[in-house]
Amino acid sequence: MLYTGLRQLILEVKGVPLFLRDIVSIILNLGKKICEHPFRSPTQIVDENILTRGFTFSYVLFTNLKPHSLVKRKKKVGRSEK
Repeated sequence: MLYTGLRQLILEVKGVPLFLRDIVSIILNLGKKICEHPFRSPTQIVDENILTRGFTFSYVLFTNLKPHSLVKRKKKVGRSEK
């Protein structure tokens, strides 16, 4: 995500977000690694502590969440036992 050059991102969360706080904190916090730049031909070493992040989340979308109200369920079709 750091090397793509994108500035505005949309975060889409599907289902119930159990570890959302942990995932977002890992994405937004500084890394403690020194790695090679993936798109440079001559090998360039990048320190993630110094590298600035230029992206933000413009929207956070939550989809396929659990309903918090009563939901009518479909009746089973078939033989009824007496």
